Formats: sequence, C-alpha cells, structure tokens
Amino acid sequence: MSISGKVVAITGAASGIGLAASKLFAKSGATVLMSDLDAAALEAAAAEIRKDAPTAQSFPADVTKPADVEALVQEARKAHGRLDVMVNNAGVLVTGPFDAMTEETLARHIEVNLLGVMYGTLAAARLMRAQPGGGHIVNIASLAGLSAVPGAAAYCASKFGVRGWTLSCAQELRDTPVRLTVICPDAVETPMVERAAAEAGSPIIFSGTTLTVDRVARAIVQAVEKPRREVCIPAHRGFLAKMGSLFPDTGDWLLALFERTGRANIARRGRTGG
Repeated sequence: MSISGKVVAITGAASGIGLAASKLFAKSGATVLMSDLDAAALEAAAAEIRKDAPTAQSFPADVTKPADVEALVQEARKAHGRLDVMVNNAGVLVTGPFDAMTEETLARHIEVNLLGVMYGTLAAARLMRAQPGGGHIVNIASLAGLSAVPGAAAYCASKFGVRGWTLSCAQELRDTPVRLTVICPDAVETPMVERAAAEAGSPIIFSGTTLTVDRVARAIVQAVEKPRREVCIPAHRGFLAKMGSLFPDTGDWLLALFERTGRANIARRGRTGG
C-alpha cells in the first residue's frame, strides 16, 4: 500500500511510538488522526505535526471504552470518507512481582493493552471490510508477547493476547481486502520504559539494546507498504524469544543470563542518566 494520500488513525499518539509513527506517516503524505487519553499532550503533539502536515487531527479517546474507539474510527469516515490504516498502539506497563500487583493494576493491563487493541481492531475491520480497497490494521505487541518476562507478568499476558488475537483475526480475514500486522519490538525508549527502568522490577526488559521510537515507527510504515503478518524488532531477539517459549523448561538459565545483563544495563542507564 502506498502511504501518500491515505487516512491513518493512531492510538497512544501523544508520545513515544505513537507520536513517532504519526510524524512518519504524515511525512510520507498521509492524513493522520492522532488519539490519546491525555487531551492536552495530544493536542500539543498534533500542533507540532501540523506545522509540516496541516491535515493532522487530534481526537482524545479512552481505548478502554468501546464507544470512544468506535467514535475515533467514525471520525475518520466522517472527515475523510474512509480509514486506510489503524495503528492500535496505546499501552501501559507496570513492573514488579506478580503477587504484589493490585487487582486494579492487573485489570489496567488487560483493559488498555489487550481490550483496547481488540476494540480498535473490531471497529476498524468493520469499516474497512465495507469500504472499497479494504485497509490495514497494525497492532503493537512486544517481544514480551513471545516469551516469559519475569517481573512483567501482567504486561506479558496482555501482549501474548495481542499477538494471539492479531494472528487469529488475520487468518479470519485472509480472503478479504483487510490486512493485519502484529509488531513485536524489544524495549523502546519511551516514557513508559523509562519508568520501568526506574522501577527496576523487570531487569530482563533491558537485556538488549533499547530501540528508538523512530526505528519502530519505520517498521510500522514498512509493514503497511509491504504487508507482513508479524514483525519482530530486532529479528534475532524475536528468534531467541520464540525459542525460549518453545522450550520453557530449559530456558531458565538463559533468562537468568538476560536478567544479569539487564541489571547491568539499568545500572549503566542510572550512571549516564539515560
């Protein structure tokens, strides 16, 4: 799919991956409809993009509310006649021992990370199936959706769900003009991950080289231009994660190694301030 002239909706667009993706889609000639729960931060982000892409819009929405997500999709239809790309990106991450998590924290992971993606997929797919040319839905999961992540069990469960949901829906829609992609990145330099580093509740998250938001944004745009069912970033870490999931009983030593590396990287971040 050529990006130029397309209509793209992105959740969690006020910062991080969502903001970077919004900028790149706009730079590529798309009309971007940005959404986030934080209305003030969202409008500031949209105003920045409008300096170079005047058609960029902001639309505050709570992805845990199906009516809000449906309203976002319908805004694209009303304002532009169609929705070509839906990026379900909004997410939360709280780290620490699973048995120290409150019920509210557990529910928040599922409501935002998983149900929010489900609601976005449903609303976008219904519209895209009915419009000429179909469309493309991109759901942001994580390498935590491929293998165990000690200290981030709730996040891991939600992202496993995102991956399973996306791949299952893609199979159901394989004979339609609607495409689905699940993006599974390693840790990304976002405010959410910065907080996780400060918490130090899940060292394994930091066992690799932290990705830039721009790298993930490029992967999202490339997956739309040349559709792929699943994209792991980086590919070699995705392979290791899948191997750990395939052989869970023999992966403990590898997890321990990654945790030690992660602790060292967190300490290094603390010393360098990044």
